[in-house]
Order: sequence, then C-alpha cells, then structure tokens
Amino acid sequence: MAYVEIRRATPLSPEEAFARLTDWEAHRVPFTKIRRTRDGFTARTGIFGLGFDDPMEIVRFEPPRRVKIIKRGRVVRGWALLEVEPASEGGGSTVLWKEDMSFPFTPTLIERIGARWMLEHLLDGLLGSNESWLRSPRSSG
Repeated sequence: MAYVEIRRATPLSPEEAFARLTDWEAHRVPFTKIRRTRDGFTARTGIFGLGFDDPMEIVRFEPPRRVKIIKRGRVVRGWALLEVEPASEGGGSTVLWKEDMSFPFTPTLIERIGARWMLEHLLDGLLGSNESWLRSPRSSG
C-alpha cells in the first residue's frame, strides 16, 4: 500500500475549504467520473468503454473539520482522511490529506509516486491553487 500525506495552506475559510474537498463531482482525475451513491460515491475510471468502478464509502463526516473515506473497490483499496484546521495566523486554513491506497500488481514505490502526484494536483485544483499541472508543488509528508 502507498501512504501519502499532503498539507496545504489556503486563504479559504475552513468552511469553504471543506466544502470544496467534499464536492465529490469536482474531484478531477484523468479518465475518471464521480457519481454519488447512498453511502458515498463511486469513481468510474475508463477509456473506450473499458474501465472499472471504485466504490467509496464515507464513514466519518464532521463538517467543517474532517471526512474519512474507505475505498472498497476491487482495483483501488484503502482509505483517505481529509482534515481542515483554521490557520494559526491571518485567516484561511490548513488542509491535511492522508491517504493509504493500493493498486494491484503495482510496486509500492510506483504506487507512492503516482498517488502523491495525483493527490497533490487534485488537492491544488480543489483549493484553486494549481497554476500548472507540470509544476511539482511543495508538500510535507
């Protein structure tokens, strides 16, 4: 499994940052569409009619502080915990995204590099801070 932890400071209020993080349909990942379900949402990844579903269950929902998701798919499994804290100075907030996921038949190092890259750009896009998909944003973890 690949564990990734990413922290971002944002000028957004905790409420706005949390609302953006939990706007599931706004989660932009290549070749993937999100649809809501009774217990969470499903990510459908595919191209040319071939693909797979990754159902995700929301098991903890505490706006505007945290949400925990369990990935129950056959292809992608694991969990994600998204936390939002008020900034200590000057307004805004800090977002911490922790995720542990696995992809079948993929070495852990490749999982970790791919997951980090994808999640960094996803988080920057949700928070409105991605100037370029080619830039490697700074992160901790």
